[in-house]
Amino acid sequence: MDGSTASSFFNSTEMIPWSWLDAWWPWLMALGCVGGCCCWVWKRIIQALSAQRPHPQIPMAPGNHWFWGHLRLVAGIPFQDSLQRLTQTADNDHGRCSYFIGSQAYISVLRWQDAQAILHVEFTRSYPQLIERYITNVFGKYSIGLLRERVWKYERSAILRSLAPHDFLRASRQSIRHVTQTMVQTLKQRIALSSSSSSSITATTDESPPPFLELPVEHLIKMITVDILGLTIFDDDRLFDCCRQLQLSSLAQAFENLGTDLNRRLSAPLDPRNLWPRTFGGTPDNRRFLQDRALLQSFLQRMIQQRQQEPQERRQSDNNGNNNNSKSKDFLTLLMEAHDDEINSKSSSSSSSSSWKAELPLDQIIKDVTLSILFAGFDTTTITLTYTLYLISRHPPVEANCLEEIRRVVQDQHQADDNHEDNDDDITQRLVYLRGVIREALRLYPPAYTTSRNLQKDQTLPPVTGNYNKTKETIITLPKGCTVLVPIWSLQRHECNFPDPLSFRPDRWVKKRGGDNPQHQQSCWVERYAEDEEPITSSSSSSSSSSHNDYIPPGNRKALLAFSAGARSCPGSKFAMTEAVLILAGLLSEFRFERIVGNDDDDDATDDDIDAGCRPERNGIVQRPANGLPMRISVRNQ
Repeated sequence: MDGSTASSFFNSTEMIPWSWLDAWWPWLMALGCVGGCCCWVWKRIIQALSAQRPHPQIPMAPGNHWFWGHLRLVAGIPFQDSLQRLTQTADNDHGRCSYFIGSQAYISVLRWQDAQAILHVEFTRSYPQLIERYITNVFGKYSIGLLRERVWKYERSAILRSLAPHDFLRASRQSIRHVTQTMVQTLKQRIALSSSSSSSITATTDESPPPFLELPVEHLIKMITVDILGLTIFDDDRLFDCCRQLQLSSLAQAFENLGTDLNRRLSAPLDPRNLWPRTFGGTPDNRRFLQDRALLQSFLQRMIQQRQQEPQERRQSDNNGNNNNSKSKDFLTLLMEAHDDEINSKSSSSSSSSSWKAELPLDQIIKDVTLSILFAGFDTTTITLTYTLYLISRHPPVEANCLEEIRRVVQDQHQADDNHEDNDDDITQRLVYLRGVIREALRLYPPAYTTSRNLQKDQTLPPVTGNYNKTKETIITLPKGCTVLVPIWSLQRHECNFPDPLSFRPDRWVKKRGGDNPQHQQSCWVERYAEDEEPITSSSSSSSSSSHNDYIPPGNRKALLAFSAGARSCPGSKFAMTEAVLILAGLLSEFRFERIVGNDDDDDATDDDIDAGCRPERNGIVQRPANGLPMRISVRNQ
């Protein structure tokens, strides 16, 4: 190749890229401009989406993400902090705040008037799809908490009728006392045995303390509640038999495992092993989950089949107990009869209105509803009484008042027995102070710390009055489709709903009639209502300032939402309160519960931080004390 040829070759090679750019540079510049414009527009869209409020008149919590919403701010933190961030960091003077979970708009309300207004007009409630999937895996698709529309109304009506018969309520009280007494006897035997064991007693050089057991109170209450459920729902006192053995049976342990498993899955909702337990059934957690769920499902199916095989005249005996040897029916029998009566009555009146009921899988519905009721009774009463005993152990005057009332009521009961009088129906009503203590524990530590409603139509919030009325506000109407969150935990600890909210004050709910003299014939506790209170005037406060320094206004019963309100309120609230009062009276009268001083939790437990000694934590859809709240249990000196 000569010099001219080589020069022409290199010249032509060097001209190839430049000629290509000469042909395409206008298109490249246009593409760059379009890309820059798209990026600018996309940034503006993200900014607009992040700044968009669920409601223009309600402030939004800071930190909204265009895709995740506020979910990133609350993931992996304690539920108290998540409620604080979502409902109180930007709430206006009226206690209202908004936020996003994904693309779903939420409105949070802290005023009890707003909460009552929403809960009484709306009963539709739905969970995010992932949470609903996990709840379905545990409780079934016909769980009472997941049902909607007419199926939910049908099931709620059946539950209410099953809990209504007088014979059932009377037998339930007897069952509660029987199970509690069984636990009392077992604990006394274990404490007596532990008195000779050096591993269970810490002796001092001067004198030995009374024998005691150190047990997690939550586990102790679980054994009592699960045995009560065995008696009231299935009419079998040996079905679980936890109180005699002082340990959870296999069935009760299955309940415990499923609750723990639900909490674990909700803490990592996107893990495919949690989403599809059958597909990934080889993992230890999923294998245990499937075994426990199969055990409970087969147990409930067996219970239902046994009642279906009973003679028809026995199952449909009258509520007065003239048949079946005057033996009251258990809850499962009453629930099955309620379904049969509903279908028969509707089918005879209107076949078209009951056609959808005939198509329902009644056995599966009864099984899922019973399972959800078992879990509700298993968890909520246990959590409530655990916190109640913790609070009583921190407040000796409250414990003294409880003991004084228990002894007085028991003495009256013995006198009635001697006179052949029947005061069984009144004994829980006469334990007024204990009810006030439990009600105050529910205010501070509601087991279900939130609830929500999905608006099916536009709802106008009530006008603002009282302590919230700090700024002028226009009428606010919430649009159809948004979800209203009622943060029960935050609402019941807000000073505008309950003065001095972080103090344990049972006297919000009760007052002493007949003065403070215990010898007075009429000295007893009575319910306290705001309309019965005389306002404190300046003259009276100056004459008796010491007595009014500790004054607390009556508790607002409409602001106590531990059992929710409206159509979705707890159908077994009356039974739960009766159960809690009788268990508390039976345990307190026989045992002394003391916090274990010296552990890390109690070192920080001061009056200013009431939660330090129990450390509430999220456990599935409820909250519970950490580590089961270990306490020292000793026999009380009579």
